[in-house]
Amino acid sequence: MHFNGTSRTSVRKSGPNLRLLTLMNEAGLSRKALGRKIRELSAQVNRPVSTNHTDVGRWLNGVCAPRPFTADMLALALSRELGRTIKPEDMGFAGEPSPAPAMVGLSPQEAYELARRVEQLSAEVAALTTRLQAAGLTAGPIRVAS
Repeated sequence: MHFNGTSRTSVRKSGPNLRLLTLMNEAGLSRKALGRKIRELSAQVNRPVSTNHTDVGRWLNGVCAPRPFTADMLALALSRELGRTIKPEDMGFAGEPSPAPAMVGLSPQEAYELARRVEQLSAEVAALTTRLQAAGLTAGPIRVAS
């Protein structure tokens, strides 16, 4: 299966992934629910993935492993459900961390929180711009006095 021209999963050794299964059972998440949580989280950080129950089943069966970014979103979803930090290694996936958070030194949780804050600030700027325009003022470049 492909997504945006790249493989959605990476090769993994065969055999069931009991670590992931145990964490999913502990969190009370079905394959469909976990796929949905991964899609929601990835969309919130503006890097949507199309993970679904079939992908989760392949990971559980050991057919393949999620790509690094998806593994980070999977770990974040399980971390939130379980109330503790879960890493890809805890789920039976070894490999390189997602390049985007690693490049700026952020964990997946920090990257998620940063993206949420940027969304909030963008909404505030949009609201202020609307208010300025309603008052007959135009928002020009902002200059900072030195």
